[in-house]
Amino acid sequence: MPGDSNGQTKRLNKLQPHFFTSGWFYLSEEARNVFCRFDIGQGQIYPVEILEEDRKTRLPIKYYCVNFANVKSCLLPEQSKDIKENRYVPGKWVYRDYYKDIRDREYGIVVTPAALQGPDMWLAKNLSSILFLSDRLVQGLKAAGVDRDFNLFRCKVLDQG
Repeated sequence: MPGDSNGQTKRLNKLQPHFFTSGWFYLSEEARNVFCRFDIGQGQIYPVEILEEDRKTRLPIKYYCVNFANVKSCLLPEQSKDIKENRYVPGKWVYRDYYKDIRDREYGIVVTPAALQGPDMWLAKNLSSILFLSDRLVQGLKAAGVDRDFNLFRCKVLDQG
């Protein structure tokens, strides 16, 4: 592809190992390979075609759509400093500041030990727009070199016993 006239090489080099758009989450083949080595529970990963702006030309790169499907009731909203109640949907919570420096997000969300059980990827029952990944899966992403664009941060596991 060197020297191509339409700049496709430059655009391909900018593609991330994952992206989120229109309510759907997509993984590159490298990131998908990592996810598939772990317990994705009821989640599913489907191949998809990514098209150029002309909506006809396929990009010569593989991407996969993720259906997370796993939901855990493990969030402790009252102990979590980085979430707030959704003013439009009572009983639901949202992340407080998506633009916060990633280093300041550490331990801002608190979960019960139930978060450590079951599938390695999940959503919290009453929290919008935050994907949870097990430490095992995160270590796999890091080892494969595809973790950077996931904006990962640690949650605090609080023993309620």
